[in-house]
Amino acid sequence: MIRILISIMYAIISVVQFFATFSYFATVHDMNGFLSFILAIITCWIPLLGTILGVFGAHDGWGWSWSASLLLFVGPFIVLGLLALIGRGR
Repeated sequence: MIRILISIMYAIISVVQFFATFSYFATVHDMNGFLSFILAIITCWIPLLGTILGVFGAHDGWGWSWSASLLLFVGPFIVLGLLALIGRGR
């Protein structure tokens, strides 16, 4: 059951990360939509780079604060790590 929840959460984070990265390229770097789409797809496949660009996209593209942007993308992985540690102790 927990694996299904983790998979769903990871899929949701990936979609939000894609749109934040797309917003970063389209808004901050003023690229056209097609090029922003292609770059967002490519960079979302790279774990650390996709997360960093997602944070920048949420901050610069959507106007979120740094703490909210970081919490959106890094927070779920911290929760997953804690859940894995708790589940491992059983």
